[in-house]
Amino acid sequence: MGRGGARIGSGRKPKPTREFNVIDGGASFDSAGLDLPPDDLTAEEQRFWRQYAPLALERRTLVPATVPGFRLLCRTEATLTRMAADLLRDGDTVMKVTIDGSGQEHQEVKNHPKATRHDRLIKVLDGLLKSFCLTPFGKPLTVAPPKTKAEQDKAKSRQAFFGVARG
Repeated sequence: MGRGGARIGSGRKPKPTREFNVIDGGASFDSAGLDLPPDDLTAEEQRFWRQYAPLALERRTLVPATVPGFRLLCRTEATLTRMAADLLRDGDTVMKVTIDGSGQEHQEVKNHPKATRHDRLIKVLDGLLKSFCLTPFGKPLTVAPPKTKAEQDKAKSRQAFFGVARG
């Protein structure tokens, strides 16, 4: 049976904040080249990248470590667009024809085979958009105001002292 003393994770939890924690004024964030889509994406995927990458960069959710997730987001959106075009062309329902043992033909209206997958893909896309803060959450996100040169220098010296980079 354990007795008192300091334990990992004990103590008061920090209050949540709606602001981005930016210590160095964005100096450690390198977004060079992230606004341009990779060459191996399809034209539809590249169109989505060009449209939404600037928003993700502004919200600081598209960083080099999250590029694979953003590629998945582009691919999912392109697949969903193609599926929606197929459903628009074919319609939401299909006619299923069966012939019973006596040779009688029966017709039954069924949901399009792609409709269920389309609905599931919408939920996946919504989750991916939320991962990059590209869909509204009800309350606007506030971004820390740009810091002056003196504040940036102070933040860099603090960062050098503590050896930690945040932001």
